Amino acid sequence: MKKCKCNVEHNNELNYTKVRTFGKSELAMLYCPASQPKVAVATLNRWIRRNKDLAKALAAIGYNNNRHTFFSREVALIFKYIGEP
Repeated sequence: MKKCKCNVEHNNELNYTKVRTFGKSELAMLYCPASQPKVAVATLNRWIRRNKDLAKALAAIGYNNNRHTFFSREVALIFKYIGEP
């Protein structure tokens, strides 16, 4: 068992998440499975804002915070800077 950034223990053995388009709440819930969807999305958005390199990289490829999805190239950057859920 491994503790995630949400301080929840869950089994991540061989749990490689595929880079693809995700709904924001879908991806956020992978990072914080014990949270409510709104809270998980707010947490992920906060992590993105606080990680200046990630925020710059997302801005460079046209990330729109008002969209309800993360495109695969945005997901790839999130995985690179934050790590896989």
